[in-house]
Amino acid sequence: MERRNFFKTSAGLAGGMALSGLAIDPSKTPSRPTDLKITDIRGCTVRCGGENYPIIKIYTNQDVYGLGEVRDSARLSQALILKSFLVGQDPLNIEGILRRIKPMAGQSRNGGGYSAIDMALNDIAGKVLGIPCYRLYGSKRRSKLNAYCDTPSETDQEVYKSKMKKRVDLGFKHYKMDLVKRLIQNKPGALAGQSPTEKGLAYWGEYVSAVRDVIGYDKVLGADHFGYLTVDDGIRLGKAMEKYSLAFIEDVINWDRTNSVMLNKMITDGSPTPTLNGEDLFGFEAFRPWIENHAVDIIHPDLETSGGILETKKIADYANMHGIPVMFHMAGSPVGCAASLHCACLVDDFISMENHSVDTEWWSDLVTGMGKQVIVNGEYTVPEGPGLGVELNDEVMKKNLIWTGERLPDGRPYVSDQLLERLKKVVLTHTWGALKGHKFNNQYQGNWMMIHTDKNTIMTGRVVTAQYMPKRPDFEAVIMKVGLAEGHSKLAQTNVWPIDMLKEGDVYVADGFGKIEDGTLIGDRLASSIYDKSKRGVVFWGSVRNIQAIMHVEGFNGWILGDHPSSISEMMCTSINAPIRIGQTTVLPGDVVYASPYGTLFLPAYLVQEIVFSAEMGNLRHEYGIKRLKAGEWTTGMIDSRWTEEMTKDFHKFLQNMPDSELPMPRKELDDFLKSGK
Repeated sequence: MERRNFFKTSAGLAGGMALSGLAIDPSKTPSRPTDLKITDIRGCTVRCGGENYPIIKIYTNQDVYGLGEVRDSARLSQALILKSFLVGQDPLNIEGILRRIKPMAGQSRNGGGYSAIDMALNDIAGKVLGIPCYRLYGSKRRSKLNAYCDTPSETDQEVYKSKMKKRVDLGFKHYKMDLVKRLIQNKPGALAGQSPTEKGLAYWGEYVSAVRDVIGYDKVLGADHFGYLTVDDGIRLGKAMEKYSLAFIEDVINWDRTNSVMLNKMITDGSPTPTLNGEDLFGFEAFRPWIENHAVDIIHPDLETSGGILETKKIADYANMHGIPVMFHMAGSPVGCAASLHCACLVDDFISMENHSVDTEWWSDLVTGMGKQVIVNGEYTVPEGPGLGVELNDEVMKKNLIWTGERLPDGRPYVSDQLLERLKKVVLTHTWGALKGHKFNNQYQGNWMMIHTDKNTIMTGRVVTAQYMPKRPDFEAVIMKVGLAEGHSKLAQTNVWPIDMLKEGDVYVADGFGKIEDGTLIGDRLASSIYDKSKRGVVFWGSVRNIQAIMHVEGFNGWILGDHPSSISEMMCTSINAPIRIGQTTVLPGDVVYASPYGTLFLPAYLVQEIVFSAEMGNLRHEYGIKRLKAGEWTTGMIDSRWTEEMTKDFHKFLQNMPDSELPMPRKELDDFLKSGK
């Protein structure tokens, strides 16, 4: 399909269009319920096709709730941490609530919490008024939308072609393929540093040609995931792909590169193949320079990052005003998919919306309300039920929760004591790197004052969180009323309540908003009580008092901001076991803390076993490689490069014969790993 014809397939330019928000203000309609208030926000995370889907529910006092979704593989806490801005608010005041929380959002997956809340508020409003969400914004332009299916890369062209054939058989007309550098890195003369040479571009072209042989040249095909490229690389890429009639080359230079807008504009101006970008941008203000400078040929927001339905509609309308058509990135669950459809059906010049889960057959089963198959013959159908038009399928959700292990009585995931002990032997850099690999980029905090500074000290444990705020009498009265109803002691200050809940293996983690003087959350007596209950210590974004005495509490340790002789004053505990912020990190109850003299890390419970096991396997590989080196059977180059199949089999045979007493992990874990063939 030629570039010019590709643009003709979209709906045409929307000249004279005005930016708009809600067409119906649900907070001012005659049919709205009276005294409707938000009472809570809760969530869960499901695992599907290698991605995590954090799903939220916003509850009200009238048995109406709204569904939303945080961006794929982001954290549920990005929405839950905004609870204090929601509870007590009228959920139909959508624009007012979003205006209040917008300063807490950020680019890329940091826009996920805001976007999820937008979806849930729109869902509530639609349900209350008995109309689909899109009706809140005006009239839809279409009932069906083209879906473009993502196809992960395969080095074997025949496997790549078979994946594409499956998509052709499903009726798709729009496709995307990944041209990662892994496909060409072992080809002679393919790369000069990070830049593909003309040979490298030709090798990539062979993959595109193979896919075109399967889908034909009458279908829409784009490409993504090129890795780091320069402006010159991008222009050469666009020229090399012209003969394959690619509809777009995506994210040639990422949004977070310095001067990314103008760099992409230079590529767009010089490339005969259209450019596409925007999936990691949040908010109208971030999209504006890309649109006004025509830095891309097609704008590509992901509604789960860009700001939800309201914000994304403004972005799309503004792009259309500047003659730029719109496509939607969508790698989420059917909840985020439904919200995206309600927005996409309103956009005049709209091309297609992604689906990232073609190979996961039960993806559609996560919800009801959209039919057994969300995509039929390569098209989405816009839901017509009230709100988003979907409800969660609880049975399927439960089967695919990201945490499937035991839970403590208070609902927190139970990570075994044995695993906590194994985690102590993992170095901080490995743990940090593993978290980064899973897109957890905000879990490290350094520059602590330690109560005991032994460099070999490592503390691990299951997190109990507490949030403190400056005292406010009316709010404190509510806290005391709720706390007493939950069984907390009326004789104790609120800073004692989290301590009363501790069990062995717990670590008390508190956000004391950085207060030092009069911010002393514990003294030596409470430190003794904490250790008696938990056999652990504390991590405080605050201070302690009488540190000289605390140092004599045997076994107790703490990571704190400071100490002060004053007593706690003008502070109140506002939540226990809710998401909190510790410095630059987001912490959830049930996380596992890894505290060392070099900083703290907070690990999602479901990743702990994988991180520990991978570190243990890495150590075993290293030790075995050195053993083979000393025996003269392997060279240093062999150890440091990717192991051959024969070397790996040799290593696995060694592991199978290793005595259980010498293994760092249980034999069953190792056997399961070896059987998996990874």
